[in-house]
Amino acid sequence: MLKIKRILWIIGVLKMVGYNVQVHHSFDSLNKDSFIKTIERGFGRKLVPHYLEIANPEYILAIQSPAIQSPAIQSPAIQSPAIQSPAIQSPAIQSPAIQSPALDSYLGIAVVESFQSNIDYLDKIAVLPEYQGNGVGKALFEQLHFSSPNLFWRARTSNPANEWYGKNSDFSVQEGELRVYFKNIMAADINACLNYALTKPKTLSD
Repeated sequence: MLKIKRILWIIGVLKMVGYNVQVHHSFDSLNKDSFIKTIERGFGRKLVPHYLEIANPEYILAIQSPAIQSPAIQSPAIQSPAIQSPAIQSPAIQSPAIQSPALDSYLGIAVVESFQSNIDYLDKIAVLPEYQGNGVGKALFEQLHFSSPNLFWRARTSNPANEWYGKNSDFSVQEGELRVYFKNIMAADINACLNYALTKPKTLSD
């Protein structure tokens, strides 16, 4: 029940900062094509073909932009003054870049698995390239820490987001080509979490 309350709080916060978030508890309730597109574009790598079958999410956060709804609200107020009409048309060049992802893809995705009763594993977090650096990933990660305070995840040592991951974790451990990040994980649970992350099958192609 506590986690449900936390997720509802997330929805309110992300709407306040200008994004809509969908909370799913299985892949069946989301747009699978959009999900795959966002993950693959965000990572620049392909998901393994059977990912949707082997993953077992506790919940999935899918962020979308409300930009499409705004013109519908503003349009009646702007049609009357003919002088203001060009002002709306001028950003029309940027409009497709903002609206297309909202129509075709999620702006950001996070897939969270339950590892133990009080520990979650962040299996995937991805943001469309054109929205990276715009606060989508930051907002998503901050809310992940709130809904899943005891969290760990892994990344390849070549992942360009490793510096950012380091800032959002307490510490990390490197084993071979993988680095495992920990946030609020008790010392007694570190080895079990580390073993899970290191032995988990690959979910992205090389």
